Amino acid sequence: MERGLYAGQISELLTLFPRHQVYFYRTDALWRTQEQVLRDVQKFLNVDEKVGNDRRYIVPVDTTDLGTLPPAARARLDEMFAEDIRATASLTGLDLADWLEPSYEESIGEGD
Repeated sequence: MERGLYAGQISELLTLFPRHQVYFYRTDALWRTQEQVLRDVQKFLNVDEKVGNDRRYIVPVDTTDLGTLPPAARARLDEMFAEDIRATASLTGLDLADWLEPSYEESIGEGD
């Protein structure tokens, strides 16, 4: 679970690098709009754009058949992660409001 608490990790990263040297994006954006994310990263790095259709994200672990999380457990996890999600959004400037929705589900691999 601790790996999913991003704010502390990001805070530590920002003690090592100035904010203007760090680029944040949502992994689900990479799954849905890979070429745009790669363009944005290349622009951030100030390198020539080289995006092709020959690459795609491969999900390393199949998580499609893990069963259903009991509603009480989901509610508890939502509660445990809420403050960290808000802090992560503040630190990164990313819109993570959907992560706070009780119906949110990770969209791993959708769109490939």
